[in-house]
Amino acid sequence: MSFINNGWLMKLYMKEGETAIVYSPALDLSGYGPNLEEADKDFHNAVTIFLDECKNNGTLHDAFTALGWKQINSHWQPQMEVLSGSAVEEFKVPV
Repeated sequence: MSFINNGWLMKLYMKEGETAIVYSPALDLSGYGPNLEEADKDFHNAVTIFLDECKNNGTLHDAFTALGWKQINSHWQPQMEVLSGSAVEEFKVPV
């Protein structure tokens, strides 16, 4: 199934404790595993399940629209823009 027309899909690679995480803001989907390779496999499995379920239920248009994607001709594209200067910032949680 073609849903990105010669485009991109941003994935963030993170680690929380001993767990590797792959997250795509454009799809709001994650994959987890003991290392990035396994997390990436889990992520691709989650994407496959998501797309299959949307296709089987006829909800692909609604799902992508809810995620902020735009349909250009017969292809869907995420409308997320990566800005330079993105950063990880420290913050304090009041107790």
